[in-house]
Amino acid sequence: MSEFSDSNFNDRVSGWIYNELLFQSLLLTSSVMMRRCLVDQIGDFDINLKRGQDYDYWLRASRLTKIHKLDEKLTWYRLHSQNIGYLYPDKDYESLVVEKALKNWGTTGPDGRTTRKRDIRRHLSRLSFKFGYAHLWKGDAKIALRSFLNVIKYRPLYLKNWLYILVSLVKGKFQRNTGQKLKYKSR
Repeated sequence: MSEFSDSNFNDRVSGWIYNELLFQSLLLTSSVMMRRCLVDQIGDFDINLKRGQDYDYWLRASRLTKIHKLDEKLTWYRLHSQNIGYLYPDKDYESLVVEKALKNWGTTGPDGRTTRKRDIRRHLSRLSFKFGYAHLWKGDAKIALRSFLNVIKYRPLYLKNWLYILVSLVKGKFQRNTGQKLKYKSR
């Protein structure tokens, strides 16, 4: 195994990365190494989250320590159509995890850097819209509508979202009247 030094770190995602994690889970759980004392400080995975437990964990870790990501790829991750990441759950766990972090710690990282609230609102609106869009075309108009309505909280004037709210209402009414629902796997 090769030796690692500061030159092996990916500078873009190394150090105090709380602010970066608000936009994307950057760590692959199977590739993380950390000291036991840090694990004890962070605590357990949040078992109330069906998905996003690792994302929540890395956000909590990022409040306590710098995180360094190596430039070298040392883990293989197999993607296929049955991965949990390809199946949409009934709740938008990614948004829930980010909203929980913002509620607990706000937009300022431990290093003093602050993420603009406008950028956070735009990101959360995109997550909700993407989640609603996937559910709309997978057959669950009720979940889609709930997600599109959540977008209003972050971007009330986003016209495309209002269109999709109408489409969700129409599709939901059609599903209730005909009893038809597209086949859909949900977790």
